[in-house]
Amino acid sequence: MARCALVVGIEYYPRLGEEARAYYAKNDAVEFARELKNIGFAHDRVHVLVDGDATAANIFSSISTIRNQSTYEDSFVFFFAGHGVSFDLEDPHLLSVDACPVDDKHEFAALAASGGAIRVKQLVDAIAGIPALHTIIFNDACRNNPFEVSHRGAPDELRGAHDNLMTPNFQAAFDGVRDLRVKQRARHETDPTLGIVFACKPGQRAYPWHAKKHGVFCYSLLEAVRTLRADRRDLSLHNLMDATGPVIQEW
Repeated sequence: MARCALVVGIEYYPRLGEEARAYYAKNDAVEFARELKNIGFAHDRVHVLVDGDATAANIFSSISTIRNQSTYEDSFVFFFAGHGVSFDLEDPHLLSVDACPVDDKHEFAALAASGGAIRVKQLVDAIAGIPALHTIIFNDACRNNPFEVSHRGAPDELRGAHDNLMTPNFQAAFDGVRDLRVKQRARHETDPTLGIVFACKPGQRAYPWHAKKHGVFCYSLLEAVRTLRADRRDLSLHNLMDATGPVIQEW
């Protein structure tokens, strides 16, 4: 059984300007990928795309490569740190590094067509094509509409300001991955497993932790993995979530 991963972190969106910076997203991705390798993921099976490399084309190309290399006994991890958008409550999207400013849903549709925004359903369908027995998705794009940033102030507000609360439909869009479990059951003697972990709940927002140079969500994940590894405890999703509690309380 092999373990593979696609880790994406977009901190700087050049065409959106400094105000749309997703603080520490690049560092989150780099450190998360390093920790995956520390727990046994083969270096050549961990695909990392940060900042300028995190185009929509590269993201889907990496998924295609992983799909072609994977078997039904493998495990797959997807991690995304950057901006998410649910423009006018239309289909949720993740923003690739190619994103540019838009003023309305018609301009946003053009942006999505050009590859500047990735429809979550399209991403889910691509992930569904990976023949993995175990899939875990870590989504740290729990903020909405980074195009409206002119009123923002201190850096503490930039990674999830008041207009950037995660919406229920953004979270629900990822639930489409669960449908693939039903389709894949016929292919496995053992039911495939799926975990989807968000940085926050609907109505909440994601925060940076400036002292740690990470997002709060990713830093808590990293510390949890390190703790479980040091204690020689099982790195199950349940144990991982339990171990994040003390770190979040520290924040």
